Amino acid sequence: MQLEFQDPLYISTSPGVLDKLEIKILPPALTYMKSLTTGAMTEDALRAVSKELPPQVILGATIEAAEEASVILKDSSLSNIIVQIVLS
Repeated sequence: MQLEFQDPLYISTSPGVLDKLEIKILPPALTYMKSLTTGAMTEDALRAVSKELPPQVILGATIEAAEEASVILKDSSLSNIIVQIVLS
């Protein structure tokens, strides 16, 4: 299973409080819950697994500089669009 986060900066950002990912395996998945080597049903096939997610980005000076640059770029792009609309 592969997870892709839209914005990793929002994952587990509060100090001491980690976000959780919960995966529930429901009855329609039973056909896939067999051992590849023996073909036997896996133990406790229907279950919920919960894991804490570590922060996806280590905050630091580089990340802060990139965030500031993106805000400046976004603001200048918005200003440019407004000027173009006014000139039109």
